[in-house]
Amino acid sequence: ICQYLLAQDCQDHSFSIVIETVQ
Repeated sequence: ICQYLLAQDCQDHSFSIVIETVQ
């Protein structure tokens, strides 16, 4: 799992995590 948008290596996964975190 990537650390939100801090991980530029996982931009795709990051977006999903950020959206889920916001909700």
